[in-house]
Amino acid sequence: MTLESKPTNTKEEILTTSDVAAELRCSKAHVCKVIRGQVSGVARLPAIHMGRRVLIRRSSLEQWKIDSEAGAEDRQRLAGYADHSEKVGPSSSVIHSRRARIDADIDFTAAFSTCNGSESGRQRLKRGTVS
Repeated sequence: MTLESKPTNTKEEILTTSDVAAELRCSKAHVCKVIRGQVSGVARLPAIHMGRRVLIRRSSLEQWKIDSEAGAEDRQRLAGYADHSEKVGPSSSVIHSRRARIDADIDFTAAFSTCNGSESGRQRLKRGTVS
């Protein structure tokens, strides 16, 4: 009886979002957000998209974990050099754009609210007498 060597499996393991979520101990929804790059401060996880199905190579996941861990160490190291007295928050352009949207909503609401007379806000808006 001769022993034949088994051919090595050259196929790479393919994982589903459920498999990745179980391994990372998080929800499938969070894994999908990481794949889409919607998680702040976390690198995008490479994936294979086949219609609605999303698959992740085992090697891509392992490399992503190594890169994410290295990135976290770099962020921690750099945080030591940052001035902690400065409050971290949204940039002034974000604040101004939010304020502009709020002001526009207030103006829009005022334009369509009823006034003391019989003329509605919509009629005033058509005439251009809304301030």
